[in-house]
Amino acid sequence: MGMPPSFQDFSACRRAAVIHSFTEWGGIAPGDIARQTRNTFESIRRVLAEAGADIRDIVKLNTYYQIKGEGETLRRSWEEMTRVRMEYLADPGPVGTAVRVTGFAYEDLLIEIEAIASVAGQGDDRPSRG
Repeated sequence: MGMPPSFQDFSACRRAAVIHSFTEWGGIAPGDIARQTRNTFESIRRVLAEAGADIRDIVKLNTYYQIKGEGETLRRSWEEMTRVRMEYLADPGPVGTAVRVTGFAYEDLLIEIEAIASVAGQGDDRPSRG
């Protein structure tokens, strides 16, 4: 017996929410915020596809990033991260929050993204992704 549709949708969203750049699809690229950001979005894209969704279905992003340094170092890293982000997201993209953290469980990890997506169901009046 399957789960009710609302629980199935939650399950798909939850699976997409826990993906970050330390995965079999990209691993950690120490010191490379652009590559880690790209790996993260590719991981999110794959999980969403498994749920029958895509990047356009993301409704909220929480981005946690670790950038050591200030001033120019911080600015360059932020711009690299944003440039890659905009390769994946329409403008304007989903609502989001970015939080600078002091570290992650893996020392070389620079970014973690929590993505929440709305997976289309029957009766959904959003335009077709056709």
